Amino acid sequence: MTRSLMLITLLTAACGDPEPEHPAYTLDGDVSNGEAVYARTCQSCHAADGTGGDGSDLTETLPGMERDEVIEAVLDGIPGTTMVSYRSILTAQEIADVVSYIHVTWGS
Repeated sequence: MTRSLMLITLLTAACGDPEPEHPAYTLDGDVSNGEAVYARTCQSCHAADGTGGDGSDLTETLPGMERDEVIEAVLDGIPGTTMVSYRSILTAQEIADVVSYIHVTWGS
């Protein structure tokens, strides 16, 4: 085996497969379940009516955002803001549900 081929083989093995896309991107969200998730998880920062407080005003930030962008913000948080990552806090279904709720309620 040539040196170059060996190096490529070792690097490929060390890196492994890329992380699969998070299941929340492909799950159908349930709006009524999402409302309950929002009430217990999001409302303290974004307010019951989505107008914000410690968190951003969803009535202003969500219109025009794609569903995947909202999922990404919930999964990874938003650096430099109070929005933390919920990747290890909420299940994939809860993320899909809450994103469906907030997208239907305040999104486009």
